[in-house]
Amino acid sequence: MTRTALLVIDLLEDFLRAWDAPGRARLLRATNELIGMARERDVPVIWVRQEFEEIGARAVILAGVNTHACVRMTAIDAYQRDFEVIVARECVGSYDREHEAVTLRYLDCKIASVLDNAQVRRRLEIGMTA
Repeated sequence: MTRTALLVIDLLEDFLRAWDAPGRARLLRATNELIGMARERDVPVIWVRQEFEEIGARAVILAGVNTHACVRMTAIDAYQRDFEVIVARECVGSYDREHEAVTLRYLDCKIASVLDNAQVRRRLEIGMTA
């Protein structure tokens, strides 16, 4: 059986205030039902925004593959949620070098700071801005 996790994304009062009451109630009822199903089957429930807030994170450093796909989408997602985003240039990679280069140019200084490990170390030592 495939290991599964339920990601509950940004289901916070701040975001739900703008919803009409019946729509919010339907969403919460259905989500609670889904969470119950997951817990009954020992499927981990991950509260994405809450996880970062609980540890006080306002900045993320990204490492992994593939730069032009998963890393890019994660960077954009974090940026749209007002996180400071750093892409650790030496710690990302892609089988498609051309698209990786385009992605790094796209992200750098617009959505993220693309830094090598020495630059990341300096940022961590002085404290990140966010």
